[in-house]
Amino acid sequence: MRKLKKLVSIRVQIFVTFFVVTLLIAAVFSPYGCYTNIHSIRSSVDERLKTAAYGVQAFLPPDYVDRMFERKVSEEEYNYLRDKISDYCEDVGISYLYIIIQNADGKFFFIMDNSPKPFEEYLKPTPDILKAFRTKRTVVSQGYDSEFGILARSALLPFTSKNGHFYIVGADVNVSYIRPMILKSLDDFLFIMLCGIVLVGVVTFFLARRISRPIRLLSDFTVRLAENGFSKDIKLRGDGSKMALTSEVALLYRNISTMRMRLFEYIGMVKEAVRAKERAESELKIAGQIQRSFLPENSFSDGEIKVYASMKPAREVGGDLYDFFKLPDGRICLVVGDVSGKGMPAALFMARAVTSIRAAAGVTSSLKKMVNIINEELCRNNYSCTFLTLFAAAYDPRSESLDFVNCGHNPPFIMRAGSDSVSALKPKPNSVLGVFEDSEFAEESVRFGNGDRLLIYTDGVTEAIGRDGSFFGETRSAEFLAGIPKSATARDMSEGMLREILNFEKGCEQSDDITIVAVVN
Repeated sequence: MRKLKKLVSIRVQIFVTFFVVTLLIAAVFSPYGCYTNIHSIRSSVDERLKTAAYGVQAFLPPDYVDRMFERKVSEEEYNYLRDKISDYCEDVGISYLYIIIQNADGKFFFIMDNSPKPFEEYLKPTPDILKAFRTKRTVVSQGYDSEFGILARSALLPFTSKNGHFYIVGADVNVSYIRPMILKSLDDFLFIMLCGIVLVGVVTFFLARRISRPIRLLSDFTVRLAENGFSKDIKLRGDGSKMALTSEVALLYRNISTMRMRLFEYIGMVKEAVRAKERAESELKIAGQIQRSFLPENSFSDGEIKVYASMKPAREVGGDLYDFFKLPDGRICLVVGDVSGKGMPAALFMARAVTSIRAAAGVTSSLKKMVNIINEELCRNNYSCTFLTLFAAAYDPRSESLDFVNCGHNPPFIMRAGSDSVSALKPKPNSVLGVFEDSEFAEESVRFGNGDRLLIYTDGVTEAIGRDGSFFGETRSAEFLAGIPKSATARDMSEGMLREILNFEKGCEQSDDITIVAVVN
């Protein structure tokens, strides 16, 4: 057991970790370093080839290529120029310099190279030569020339003579010249890397030894501290206390000691916070129950009219409201509203709005006047600028008419008895309630006959967010309602729509309060 502890001691772990990381870094970056060196050598050779190819222009007369096309270059001039270019090759350290042209029948000819005769045909041009003539662009490559039997690295530069003749100036260097440079670079790189690994190993050994001692003492201190219930009598062993005060571990040691002193205080604070949270949650639940007591039962019927409401707050309390009751003139009043915001502030304003609605309904049967009274009441002392969107309707069973006022609320969906389509009411725009005291509200009316259905809802329906980030929206709502049988009850419509939305939101947090009121005539 002691041998095992020595094998896995913190000193060994630090050393092995540092050394393995070094080896991994070396293993990862060595290929990159080798590639960079090789690429650098090849790039320098390529630049030398291009420079040499450009330099040929300095040795040739300006009309040399045009005269070669016309066979007007003498053998003496050719040999003179060839000798100068040959000397130039030795000076710049490349193997070959040559000029290639292509005549009208597509054959390739050397008009300057090592050959003693000008205009020697190039019987087997390499693919790179063909590419240079086809693209008329610079080509740098490495390949085997079967006609000359060499493996060379080449730079092919395109030019055009004064008379418009296209030609290629090529510069080659034998790969056997590059290979020793690459091998020498690799040897140097590997030697430096090996020296670096050895140096890192030595430094890591002494670093691990230096780091491990205070950490081992501190580890022993924390183990004993936990075993003895964070007792104040537990100290660092041996010369640990003196060592800790003069090392980087001192700050951690002091922090642990401070933590030990304050731990019990924090535990007490956490317990008090948990109790406070439980009290708040309990109070929120009670607030939610009180808030729901402001609303009527979720079902209502009067004669042929059947109404059913479904509500699901986003939190324990919410800002949505609904109400249905009889007006003094005998009409059935239906109200659905949505307070801005969520949580307790919205719930308090919602309670105030419900009280205002009932009070206004007791004063007048006119929807327009009732909405004006509600707006004036909500505007009073509304320093938070909280507002209420509201859809208020009054159904007259004698005339089968539905009067309504829409105050910035979502337009309800209406389904006619003789049609399979679903459409939204298009009310005139009115201001929201609780913001502008002098607002005027327009009252409208539609027919609501036997077999017609109405769905009033808050924006928690259309703004419900699914797993893909999309909104439930009016289109999905209309499609769902279109699929509900005409024989469905108000409860079927309301609860069915709520289930559809909750399935759509499954796995996501509910974004807003949801209220759905279905009305069936």
